[in-house]
Amino acid sequence: MENKENIIIHEQARRVIYNVVKFCNEEKKEGQKISTTSATERAVASTGYSKTTICKIRKEGRKFRRLG
Repeated sequence: MENKENIIIHEQARRVIYNVVKFCNEEKKEGQKISTTSATERAVASTGYSKTTICKIRKEGRKFRRLG
């Protein structure tokens, strides 16, 4: 992994990162909670954002990928 010095991670991003790490630790202790076939549901559970928000972001990502 590349070492990125002097990177600024804002509060909102820090919260998302914390939620993802917390989700991963819980799954490590308790086993997998959500099927790996549902990426959206796993994203909802791991980030703490709503399904609507995750779906909007996924749609934006597909659009950006098409545009190159």
